Amino acid sequence: MADAEALRNEVRSILGGGGFDERNDFEDERRATAASSSNGAGGFKPKSRRAQQAMAKAKATGASPVDAKPTSGSKGGLEKLGVEGSSLPASVKPAARVLLPTTASWWEEVVVAPESAQPTADALVRERAAEAYEAEVAAFALLQKKKHGSDQKMVQRLTEAGTAKDKIAALTLQAQESSFHCLPHVRQLLSLAERPRAEVKLAATEALAELFLTRLLPSRPLLPFEKHPLTADAARVAAAAAAERAGKGNEFGKSGELPLRLLLQAHFEDELKLAYARLVGAVEGGTHDPLLHVRQRMVGRLYGMLCAKPELGRRVLSLLVNKLGDPDKKVSSRLAHLLGQLTVAHPAMKGVVLAESQRFVLRPNVSEAAQYYAVTFMNQMILTRREPHLAHTLLLIYLALFSARVSSGAPLGSRMFSCLLSGLHRAIPICDDPSTKEQTAELLSSQLTSIFRCAHASSFGTAVQALMVLSHATGFAPSASDRFHRALYESVLHPDLPTSSKQALFLNVVYKAMKADDTVARVAAFAKRLLQACAHAPPSFTCGVLMLLAEVSKSRPQLRKLLTAPPSTANGTGAVVDTGAAHAAAPAGVTKHSPDALVMGYDWNKREPKFAGAEGSRLWELTPLLHHYHPSVVQFAQCVARAEPISYAGDPLRDFGLMPFLDKFVFKNPKAAKRQQKGGSIMQPVIDGAGRLGGGPEALAMNSRGAVASMLGKPLGKIAYRISRTV
Repeated sequence: MADAEALRNEVRSILGGGGFDERNDFEDERRATAASSSNGAGGFKPKSRRAQQAMAKAKATGASPVDAKPTSGSKGGLEKLGVEGSSLPASVKPAARVLLPTTASWWEEVVVAPESAQPTADALVRERAAEAYEAEVAAFALLQKKKHGSDQKMVQRLTEAGTAKDKIAALTLQAQESSFHCLPHVRQLLSLAERPRAEVKLAATEALAELFLTRLLPSRPLLPFEKHPLTADAARVAAAAAAERAGKGNEFGKSGELPLRLLLQAHFEDELKLAYARLVGAVEGGTHDPLLHVRQRMVGRLYGMLCAKPELGRRVLSLLVNKLGDPDKKVSSRLAHLLGQLTVAHPAMKGVVLAESQRFVLRPNVSEAAQYYAVTFMNQMILTRREPHLAHTLLLIYLALFSARVSSGAPLGSRMFSCLLSGLHRAIPICDDPSTKEQTAELLSSQLTSIFRCAHASSFGTAVQALMVLSHATGFAPSASDRFHRALYESVLHPDLPTSSKQALFLNVVYKAMKADDTVARVAAFAKRLLQACAHAPPSFTCGVLMLLAEVSKSRPQLRKLLTAPPSTANGTGAVVDTGAAHAAAPAGVTKHSPDALVMGYDWNKREPKFAGAEGSRLWELTPLLHHYHPSVVQFAQCVARAEPISYAGDPLRDFGLMPFLDKFVFKNPKAAKRQQKGGSIMQPVIDGAGRLGGGPEALAMNSRGAVASMLGKPLGKIAYRISRTV
């Protein structure tokens, strides 16, 4: 009751404007402890009830309340200052003053070692440097405690008793206070990143990666301890470190040969290099995690580290390339895309990335899926004429894999063959540099037979890609030109051509082949066969073929003779022969009407287009297209028949397809609907609201003389009907 009455009185005094004692229970306990230890039992009486009860209990038991603040001799000391991860020796004392600057860009204060610097094997120097750095960290912790004591206590409390996320946030905050003095906190974050729990591992690695990439790593590789200039005189450096630890001066700017600050910077950079290597190892372990999302996050983390900083670049690149063999295709496909983005962001790394990919893809016992994703990445590399060596390296890789696949008996229509042929199509044109042209010709000659097998494959997509490769290969091997034209001539009548998605690529190959061919007979045979293929093709493909023939006829005027000159019987070489003489020269026993009679003319089924006799025939296949149901086909065919150019800027393969035709009905802007007035039926005259015939301002009223005059001479029934409508 007394306590309750005292509490009421205190509340009344506060509400009445009296003073308010802001001391809490913790301060009362500390004061009670101090009073009991100095003045005995009656020296101090705390104001709060809880503190009074604690003091009475302590008197009864003979014990003193525990002070929350550790004494100087208790366990804590430097560890409670946030440097518990530094493993300081018991004999190490904080330095007299902080030598290293508390700056974010610490690398601006470090002297880069010259190339002539010799490494040292003196272990004493490294040991003294470690001790001096620990004393430096302790001095910085004491300085932070003096400046931000309450904040440091709160952060320290989170570090000791908080959740994993709280610890990561607190340690990251402490590490950002000074780059030179952050190693103890970085080590604790690394310990969290190496834990097996996925959530903690992801959060810790993300915090560490951001810390390293934004504040700790310079734009150059980190130097080890032995490559710094201080190693040139290790004895004096050790003496300077010992003098500083003993407190004998050696302040910065007044030291002897080598100041202590250089020693601390060298040790810091060496330890930072080791810490980053630990981070890379932790991320590498995460790339082998059984959880898919963890592996994806870790792969993205490695890519970000490699793009941002050059430190441990080769190791990180090797880890990335090896993950192309991940069992999950989501990781492999994403990594192939990331490697392509890497070569775009850093074009100078193309050679290094390609060399690492070559070692991976030509490694024995590599799965087919891993090789496929590696080749997919290589196909994404941007090649220029200034880098013929890269194209030649790609050509070597493609042909090696192509030869291995052919020798293993793999199906020619697989996605791996398609990917390899696409890569060859991109690499061969850039290999025409004089330094690599001869080697390229030898490599292609050894694999031409296998590539021609792909050109005759059942899959039309694979055949088109093989023909694209062969069109470039004929520039290095002219002897294969006739064989290439035979394969291309055969593929025009492929049953999958009218419905294939490779029509544009195929017509592009045909156009280049016809334009570069000097044999008129072969060009004419191609023209006739293309029009034959249009007989069972959709209008889009037909329009594309007609545009192709119109463009080819500009550079090959001989094609116009197939439209204007009279037909003749040819012997396959362009010379007109007499049919009677041909039958007269036929062997004995072969009559005029015999099936074995000698026929001299166009043969559409000829395997060799040069000997099909097309130059003596005419483009009769164009006649049905002049009466086609599609108006665009008719218009294009008329232009070809009149030897006129086709002026069309669009893509006929896309514009004249079925879907664009249907889209016109869906997305066409509707016409504005006219307002239908009363009596607007086609069976009734239009009468506006004022009772006027015909509507509009010039209409006449029914009771006017003009209206009656206009009705004179008209049948009576119509006049009565109009008058009845106005009533």
